[in-house]
Amino acid sequence: MKIALLIFSLILCTACSAQPKPEPIHMPAPNSVKAALLNRQFQLTAVNGKPFTVSPEQPEPGLSFSREMIVSGRICNSFSGAGQFRNSLLIVPEMAATLMLCHEPELNELETAFFNLLHTGAAVSLDEQTGVLILSSNKLTLEYKPIN
Repeated sequence: MKIALLIFSLILCTACSAQPKPEPIHMPAPNSVKAALLNRQFQLTAVNGKPFTVSPEQPEPGLSFSREMIVSGRICNSFSGAGQFRNSLLIVPEMAATLMLCHEPELNELETAFFNLLHTGAAVSLDEQTGVLILSSNKLTLEYKPIN
């Protein structure tokens, strides 16, 4: 009986180890993305895959990350808040912002969606060669080009 149990155990272990292991998913470590963002400034270039432009009287929307991971910038209103990475998402749980209406209603909607994105968490992608930054969720994708 013991020999049969031993043989069964060996067969079971061999069968388990013979199955192919799934390929690991390579995602950039939040610390390396964080380090690459620090002291950088970006300008918004696309929203949900469509080129983004503003009227001449509107300042260019942008985003910057300080050495202390303070996320600041503007769409219509200036904003600032302490950013952090949680579960590979960039989150800014509390943000201060000026409270003016945008000249264009679409910008008001974009700004609200942007604040929600950072409050709930944005997946971050940073292209090492071009410096293009993408912040995304299942509802919104923002693409930024580096300006420094």
